[in-house]
Amino acid sequence: MKEADDAALAAEVLGVLAEAGKPELVAWAAQRIAKPRDGDPGKRDLPRRDAAVIEAAKLFPDPSPTRARRELALALDRYASSGYRNDRGFIALADDADPRRRALHRILRLNNGKTIGDRQIGNIIDGSRTPSR
Repeated sequence: MKEADDAALAAEVLGVLAEAGKPELVAWAAQRIAKPRDGDPGKRDLPRRDAAVIEAAKLFPDPSPTRARRELALALDRYASSGYRNDRGFIALADDADPRRRALHRILRLNNGKTIGDRQIGNIIDGSRTPSR
């Protein structure tokens, strides 16, 4: 589907919900529809993924950068094997979801559901990631 088709379909869905007298569903759907699409299925978006990793790293503060990177990698592995199975169909998680969970979801979405190891996280944060990876 093209973006114009998506926009028309979204407007139609919101209209149907509004006509049905469901303002809470209109607000909920509008919030999710307005979110930019993070990645296409089957394709990784490495520049945006790297930016998401850098932002997520701020949510894992530790005096030791190595420990912080390991914590992020471990949290990513855990979320990928449990919560992401239920959340992967969402373009983005709700704004009231846990910030760490939203950050992990965004990384996995941009990386086609694949986790990232602590060394690669370090390379991304340091700006020394190999361009082809």
